[in-house]
Amino acid sequence: MPLTQDQAFTLLESAKDRQRMGHAFLISGSVGVGKEMLAKRIIAMLNSPNVEDSGTNLFGDVEAPPEPDFTKDLDTWQSEFVRIVRPRSKSRLIRVDDMRELEDSFYMSAPTGQWKVGVIVDADRMNESAANAFLKTLEEPPGNCLLLLLTTAPDRLLTTILSRCVSIPLYDPERAGLTELQSAINSLLENNFSRASRGIACSLSLKADFDAYLKEQKELLTKKYKVQLKEEAEALKQVTDKSFLKEKEEQFKAEEASEYLGVRTQSVNALISWFGDLVRWKVGHTPSAFTNSSELFSKFAEELSIDNLLLRIEALEELRFLLTETNVSEALALETSFMKAFS
Repeated sequence: MPLTQDQAFTLLESAKDRQRMGHAFLISGSVGVGKEMLAKRIIAMLNSPNVEDSGTNLFGDVEAPPEPDFTKDLDTWQSEFVRIVRPRSKSRLIRVDDMRELEDSFYMSAPTGQWKVGVIVDADRMNESAANAFLKTLEEPPGNCLLLLLTTAPDRLLTTILSRCVSIPLYDPERAGLTELQSAINSLLENNFSRASRGIACSLSLKADFDAYLKEQKELLTKKYKVQLKEEAEALKQVTDKSFLKEKEEQFKAEEASEYLGVRTQSVNALISWFGDLVRWKVGHTPSAFTNSSELFSKFAEELSIDNLLLRIEALEELRFLLTETNVSEALALETSFMKAFS
């Protein structure tokens, strides 16, 4: 279920306090959602200065260690025990040498209580060699080491990497894109999920509208990448060697496909979040994502039991698994899961 940056940090803070901190987290979400800020907050939480680290000034007065500056760029947080890896080559790929340097840093000795942290920005840009080299560190990490993988396109990562990370999908409730998605989900359910139509007709109607929404998003992405390719072609019109443009076209196609998979996953996550928030509403808690859906929640809260809602959430989580972890066709996965969730 997508979380706000504050919600994600609170959960991780609790895990640290209970000494249940995992060793690898996949922090995903759209551009600008706060992935790098969350990474900085985690680094500060793990390696915050102790009182013993306080010094004295020229007058002998005790001075507390400086507070971390979260306004500084993530790259400035790199230190002896914090490594920031991001695409830096002309191809915008993370190379195998970058991952080996990160792995070597994890085997350096560190003071007691000091965490060694590796942050991989745009983790989906690891080339095949880098991804395979990274798997060794991911499978057998040294103690007091933490890996943070940041990405807008988790679907691009190897399934072997995904399965070894705790997923933290982020969203920002103030961003227009999410508001539009929430509005689309609200309309989808309000128009198709009435008591009278509940059943096979309801599930098929919902699937048709969900298909239409995904098709619309796919067309918008295609249009966006066509514009980008046209701009590249214009910039290279004086260049005789057009092979680079062909490479760019293939790259844009891959990015368009990956971004669509991200949109599709986010849309399924939004459906799961809607039912999760309805459960919260029923038990008297504040919804975490759909905070403006109280009227719609009131409409369904009385006629749907907690057990019924949990079964629907389970069916939608199965849909997410089918779409992200298997090669089943999108149409078949949607039809099967929507029949389970909405009939």
